[in-house]
Amino acid sequence: MTPTRIFVSYCTEDTSHAAIKIATQLVADLRAAGAEVVTDSDTIPNDAFIPFLNQQLAQCQWLILLQTPAALRSLRVQAAVTTTLNQIGQKQMQGVMRVIATPTEDADEPLMWATTHVFDASEDYPRARDKMLLELNLITVDDGPEDSFVTIQAPLSLPIAKINSSALTSADKPAQLNSASVFVSKRGTLQQQGKIDRPSHPPATQRRHLLWTPLLILIIVFTVGIATTITLIGRSFANSRHTTNITAMPVPRHVATSAVGATAKSTPTTGVTATPTRAPMPTPQSRYASATSRQPFFNDPLSMQDTNQWSEVQGNMGRCAFINGAYHASASSPHHYARCIANAAQNQNLQNFAFQVQMTMNQGDAGGLIFRTNQDHTMFYAFTICLNPSCHQGNYGLHVLAPHDTRLAMGFSAAINSQSNLLTVIARGSNIYLYINKQLVTSISDATLSLGAIGVTAYEGQHTTEVTFSNAQVWQL
Repeated sequence: MTPTRIFVSYCTEDTSHAAIKIATQLVADLRAAGAEVVTDSDTIPNDAFIPFLNQQLAQCQWLILLQTPAALRSLRVQAAVTTTLNQIGQKQMQGVMRVIATPTEDADEPLMWATTHVFDASEDYPRARDKMLLELNLITVDDGPEDSFVTIQAPLSLPIAKINSSALTSADKPAQLNSASVFVSKRGTLQQQGKIDRPSHPPATQRRHLLWTPLLILIIVFTVGIATTITLIGRSFANSRHTTNITAMPVPRHVATSAVGATAKSTPTTGVTATPTRAPMPTPQSRYASATSRQPFFNDPLSMQDTNQWSEVQGNMGRCAFINGAYHASASSPHHYARCIANAAQNQNLQNFAFQVQMTMNQGDAGGLIFRTNQDHTMFYAFTICLNPSCHQGNYGLHVLAPHDTRLAMGFSAAINSQSNLLTVIARGSNIYLYINKQLVTSISDATLSLGAIGVTAYEGQHTTEVTFSNAQVWQL
């Protein structure tokens, strides 16, 4: 049997004692249960991390995130989770599991993480670990009449963590596997053994109990059935008496009639209050469809200058210009964003919106969208994709310049085409959703900038970059 391969992601800069202790124990327990484990390391430099991550995840079935406040802020952790979620969408990996080492606020967690499995190890690590191992099918539990059998895929020579089967619900227990077993007595003792044979016949006392049990069940079922029948007959008789005495009554004036013809009194007739049902979370595709199916706030082919007043500038660091029926952005200075903005007054205070543009890379490193730009264009969000090996080809990034450049998210996406891509950002309050060719690649919550103008950009990392844009659309939400 091929062993399960797992990538364990955690913040390598986290110095808290609890995080280090749980990370060390978690990796040891996974390996003891028979899994192959790969981890991040502080010896891997940042510029080599994405190639390392892509190479390792291609060979893994699962990603386990050790969640701490530091991990939520770690760009490497965010990249690992986002890349795994993309792999799951392409059916190349099975899932993401989060092990909570230190409690965090739900509002701090990226929205895309809501679909992952969560195991809270902050107060009871053994219980969280055992439930996680069950989910990974590295252990199974089989309940017997008196005792429980926990099966572990690890060889008996490896140290096997003690498992409290009484703490696990029946929903946590998948089908049993054939390998080394751990015998867990319901009286609380635990021993590691080889194959455990159950007794072929129960003791005499148990046999007598087994003979009486079916008879007692039949008596109870028969008694309950008779009582239920008598009750139903009585209620039916009472209802029939009340029905025969009811006469048609005119509808009072204070009764409101709905649009579908039903009537509803202005005062409640019973003490029962309807409990509102929680609306289901929208899927990435339904959120995209909802945002882009309405009437656009503006729809600009970007073939020439128009009322949106796009930037037309040229300098030593880059340019924004309409050339041959298309809008071009270029950057010719290292680590510079060309800022090609729709400057019309109606575009300056966009807050909740969807913004979409077709982007074609002509040469160089990266290009994309900028949004929530302030009036002097010194503060903005930049959503870019890289189409050059020098900047990790096939990766996307979200940065905020406020005014210093801070990377909020990064990752690899197979949705990125080699030359032309449809980029979409949906911004609602502090929640930002990024799409490439109509596929969600990541979402993040960040409140650094709340409103501003929209535009497009070219970014030079190491090479002069030129990008062409067409068909810009904005929807107000």
